Amino acid sequence: MSRFMSKTHGRIFVADESKIPAVRAKIKELDDFEYTYLPDNFVTKWNGKIETTYGHKFEIDMEQLTEACWNEGIWIFCVTGYRDPLAYL
Repeated sequence: MSRFMSKTHGRIFVADESKIPAVRAKIKELDDFEYTYLPDNFVTKWNGKIETTYGHKFEIDMEQLTEACWNEGIWIFCVTGYRDPLAYL
């Protein structure tokens, strides 16, 4: 299991911008609790650059989400960045 971790930077990229609502719905279906922590701009269209954003408390299983989306023909690419070392002081 590979999860986004609290207080890290990351992003979920889609190939087709029109699929963003479907990815958000899949997140809600897989983990309704974590969906409440999904930042508004966390799912975005891939523009060729890895630009992450702060994930706050969003901690969904990236592998489970990727498999569920790919099984429905939705290409996603999950990036988990780094922890803010000062967040745990």
